[in-house]
Amino acid sequence: MPKATINDLKQATQMANLMGPVLTVPADSPAVTGKFLDKIVRQFEACGKDFYAVFVPIETREDLGLSVDSTDEYEGEWYAVSGVNIVDGAKIQGEGKIETRALITKEVEVLLNINTLKDLEIAEIIMQNR
Repeated sequence: MPKATINDLKQATQMANLMGPVLTVPADSPAVTGKFLDKIVRQFEACGKDFYAVFVPIETREDLGLSVDSTDEYEGEWYAVSGVNIVDGAKIQGEGKIETRALITKEVEVLLNINTLKDLEIAEIIMQNR
């Protein structure tokens, strides 16, 4: 998980006194559904880790012509960051290692993270064809 993301989550959970699981969903992911988020919550609960991230293969975004602005390494591979995460608010406050599990997916719900006007144009075409 990028250090800046960890710092942002630490500050947000501390300021809001959030000591349980905290779900983050970026505002620029228009295809995220409640059904998808329910699945992520179930997977987080089952994995037993402190942090659950959702990543997209970089080449999947590039093949569609989508930008890749933020990346992270997971188990030796680099992925595009979707911004959908769940973190244990209490665990992130500590100084120890944050145990992470990730979902690597090509699902449109997180594939369509809009960072540029071109991303928006591509997303509109994909959503119209769904």
